[in-house]
Amino acid sequence: MAEDQFSLEIPKLVLEMKMNKRALLFVTAMLVVALPLAHRAATQTPSNDPLHHEQGRGGLQKDDREAARLFKLAADQGDADAQSALERLARRSRISAL
Repeated sequence: MAEDQFSLEIPKLVLEMKMNKRALLFVTAMLVVALPLAHRAATQTPSNDPLHHEQGRGGLQKDDREAARLFKLAADQGDADAQSALERLARRSRISAL
């Protein structure tokens, strides 16, 4: 009887190990996605977010020059959205592209 019980436990353990591996892979994948987003959210405070300066949000006054400076920093690091925003800002407010 004990031998039958043992033979039933092995497939159950293998299944649990596969499930644990899947859970670990899922959690790892979620962390790969979530951590950069959390870091960006934590570092994107109103004082260093060019949109806050451009639109006067987050308790900041509208300041196109500061918005352009911050967009340029991001554009210089290869951020295509920041480059587009910098060009849009330059056209709208006639600020040079720095």
